[in-house]
Amino acid sequence: MTQSFAAKSRLLSLDPLERQALANWVLVWVGLANIGFSLMYFVGSPPRVFEILMFGILGLVVRKQPFAIQAIAFVAGLAFAVVFILSSLFNLPIYSLSRSIIFMSELNALNSLEYIAVGLGLALIVLLACLTLRRPSHFTDHRAVLIAFVAIAVVALLDAYMGHGMRGHYKRLQSEDAPFSSAMSNAGAQPNSRPC
Repeated sequence: MTQSFAAKSRLLSLDPLERQALANWVLVWVGLANIGFSLMYFVGSPPRVFEILMFGILGLVVRKQPFAIQAIAFVAGLAFAVVFILSSLFNLPIYSLSRSIIFMSELNALNSLEYIAVGLGLALIVLLACLTLRRPSHFTDHRAVLIAFVAIAVVALLDAYMGHGMRGHYKRLQSEDAPFSSAMSNAGAQPNSRPC
């Protein structure tokens, strides 16, 4: 009995260095990669399951690379996630967002406290990620890789759960019996049926 318990505990226990590397990796590629977006659950968030999975897989791919490559990958993954969430928020395809870049010069971010807060929040996330990426995160144990996949899947499932049926959820078709109100009828205006 005690031998089987000892064998199981050896199977489930990771080397302390592997455990620390896994913890550093999870903090960056699962925690910091998604914490800013999770704040949107309070106001209505588009589903992000695909972005969560892609960000996590990107982190697994680059975990053994030098710091500079990991930092660039994190910033690229964050930019990818921001573009996807903007696309979902405005219900626009990604390619049409690229056409909107010409209007960026007209945007004055200092006029909006929300833009300032989002910009500072993203900068803080990148700073914390870069500081953490300087720590070892190149775990190799197959059990650590499995735990990393489970962590990614848990966050993706949590996002799907939080977004299910959320008021203001995005990219859903309305049912045929959904209530609909018209500004014309609410104002009491009658359409002009006579030809002009």
